[in-house]
Order: sequence, then C-alpha cells, then structure tokens
Amino acid sequence: MKPEAEVKEKIGLNLLSQYQCALHDAFDWKKFEIFACGLRFGTRFMLEVLG
Repeated sequence: MKPEAEVKEKIGLNLLSQYQCALHDAFDWKKFEIFACGLRFGTRFMLEVLG
C-alpha cells in the first residue's frame, strides 16, 4: 500500500487535508523570502550595470 493511501486510511482524508494545509501555511513564507532575495539581487545588479 502506498504511504499516502495508508495515511488516508488511518487518519482520514479530512485530517490529512488539514495537516497539509497547515504545513503549507507554516512554510509559505519561504517562497516570499526567496522572491524578495531575487528582487534585491536584481536591483543591486541593475544599479551596478547602470551606475
């Protein structure tokens, strides 16, 4: 049996869904931090090129 199917069977689809949503919310900030780092790098790079 696949692990996901086994977890669904043991804890239920609703609890699994709640867990996955909570996990996504807990680590979603990383996406924004990576994006902000890219913007800062791009800005500094362009200022160096144009300066």
